[in-house]
Amino acid sequence: MHARRTRIASFLSIASVLFGADASGSQNPIQTLTANSPQKWDHFGQSVAVDGDWLVVGARWRQGNGTAVFFQRNPATGAWQFFQEVAPSAATFEFGNSVALKGRLAVIGSHHGTRGVVLPSAYVFRFDGTQWAEMQRLDASNGGHDDLFGDDVSVDGDEIAVGAPSQLSNGRAYVFRWNGTSWVETQWLHCNAYATYERFGTSIALLDGVLLVGAPRGTVGHAYVLLRDPATGLYDFVQQLEASDPVTNGRFGNSVALSRDFAIVGSHFHDTTYVFERHGGNVWSQTQRLTPIEPGWFGNSVRTDGESLVISGPYQEDYGAISLYRLQGRRWVQTRYFTTHARSFLGACAVSGSTIVGGDQDATNSGWTWAGEAYVFALDAFALGTANSNLAAGQTLDLMTSGGQSGTTALLALVAVNGTPMFSTIAVGELDTGLGDGDGSTRLGGEWTVSFTIPPGLSGQTATLQSFGISDRGVFEATNALPLTFP
Repeated sequence: MHARRTRIASFLSIASVLFGADASGSQNPIQTLTANSPQKWDHFGQSVAVDGDWLVVGARWRQGNGTAVFFQRNPATGAWQFFQEVAPSAATFEFGNSVALKGRLAVIGSHHGTRGVVLPSAYVFRFDGTQWAEMQRLDASNGGHDDLFGDDVSVDGDEIAVGAPSQLSNGRAYVFRWNGTSWVETQWLHCNAYATYERFGTSIALLDGVLLVGAPRGTVGHAYVLLRDPATGLYDFVQQLEASDPVTNGRFGNSVALSRDFAIVGSHFHDTTYVFERHGGNVWSQTQRLTPIEPGWFGNSVRTDGESLVISGPYQEDYGAISLYRLQGRRWVQTRYFTTHARSFLGACAVSGSTIVGGDQDATNSGWTWAGEAYVFALDAFALGTANSNLAAGQTLDLMTSGGQSGTTALLALVAVNGTPMFSTIAVGELDTGLGDGDGSTRLGGEWTVSFTIPPGLSGQTATLQSFGISDRGVFEATNALPLTFP
């Protein structure tokens, strides 16, 4: 394993930075997931969800009615392995058009039924310790064949939300609650305040008693916040969200996500994602407007795990891209950017901890067009560290910056001496080339090592160092602060 290395003759002589000639970078792999024996029109990758060591991918046309494929992470190797493929128990279609995953529960949407036989549905699966078994098929109490029930789904604890952005009405959202023996519909909601074809329920998110519903098909689109009444257990409308710069047919509300006190709303035709923050209990106000450097349906899908936010742009870079934002204080700051550089449509995305997943339902696989693929991006923490234990004067100290975005310019700086803040640049370098194994894949985790001889003047001092990454896309990221006490 090689790393980009910069050697400095003396820590205190910043002007003597010398750049090494070794330009290779160590990189984390991207794993490509496919269905077993892929076929044309499978559309594997239409939807993706990940939580911990489980991952599910929807393949909405596979085997005729659609399937969903579960993968499990191997704890020894970290690789994702095929675990199980499930199909609908009833004659519904496009099973896997939407998926949600939380712990041992998975919800899979199937938004087309068989006219005169079965209505569109959503299916609840539970991992019983051996397999993912279907618990129950969810149907709308007042559903119709054109309701698109299951177009989007969300699960949180003992509640499930299902969107039904009907082609014939304003659309609805449904809430189901576990009563100890089964999932029972407790409420259905609709909004008649705006255009008939606003498609309320196109996107849906549920978290800690907050329900967020997207309705993108009006003139400018909206999203609606509903809160659960602790007394009745029912959800009430509290606020309509709209963009600060509304654009006709921008599809504001095409995608939504919830994270703590943040509501995130995508407007992919406007290449913008909006962040609303809750203040004073029930008031939500726009605090950020996220835009990409390169357009391409940015905001097509938005997903968050509470600390990280991923946003897909299926036509960015001509291949599709996923942008990663991290919550720093009360602001979402972009820290990474993922693209395969070899695919056609990276439209679905999901995040859980250090795992980022993207779905490309149109990818050609094993010679079959539109078979689809999913991609797992391994995310290393952007970190600064050293393996040196001897910090005596005259010893060589190696400081390694790792885990940053491909092509990032890295800057190592002295940020404090004996606890007194300061800022002094020590070295500037680059993390890695951003190339993978010849297939055009972007890979992360490049290392950049700065080496210097510890001078006598540092004896008895505590120096705190930190690395910063700045990419050509305007992505900024900081490592941990590393305090070093020299004997």
